[in-house]
Amino acid sequence: MAVPDSVLRRFATSAQRTSRLDGESMALLAEMDDGVGRLRAVLEELGLERNTLLIFTSDNGPWLAQKDIAGSSGHLRDGKGTTFEGGVRVPALFLWPGT
Repeated sequence: MAVPDSVLRRFATSAQRTSRLDGESMALLAEMDDGVGRLRAVLEELGLERNTLLIFTSDNGPWLAQKDIAGSSGHLRDGKGTTFEGGVRVPALFLWPGT
């Protein structure tokens, strides 16, 4: 996912960074959040929000070969490309207001 420069600039200062997320990661999350908000607004405008199931998910596990920038599987063993829990469990969020 590409993040526009205008969004990157919102998170450019070190004061807005946390120990876990750098400015680019925060900008990526903000851009995704803004996009989801726009999608939900259009669904509401069209009267489809109660008949639409939104599913958000991730690919499987962190890419451990990338070391520090790949993320973590926490207490789960291993990561992407394995059949251990750290490689196959994925986060997911389902939103279906009409149910």
